[in-house]
Amino acid sequence: MNEKDAIVVTGIGVFSSIGCSRKSFWQSLVSGVRNISSFNPDGHKSRIASDVQSFNPTDYIRLFFQKLTKSLNLFR
Repeated sequence: MNEKDAIVVTGIGVFSSIGCSRKSFWQSLVSGVRNISSFNPDGHKSRIASDVQSFNPTDYIRLFFQKLTKSLNLFR
């Protein structure tokens, strides 16, 4: 393996059309859930895509600010 083939794992998380958490993704995976919809790739470099319907950005924004606030409290 050379430097061009290096892989970096930054955390364990899932952002998928069959689940946006490890638990929901795994449950969908073992249950055989298939959530493939059509995608028009015109205007995009990627030709592989998935529609993530269960994503709620406020869940992640809230978690981000909780972690940020906790880390900033260290400097008081």
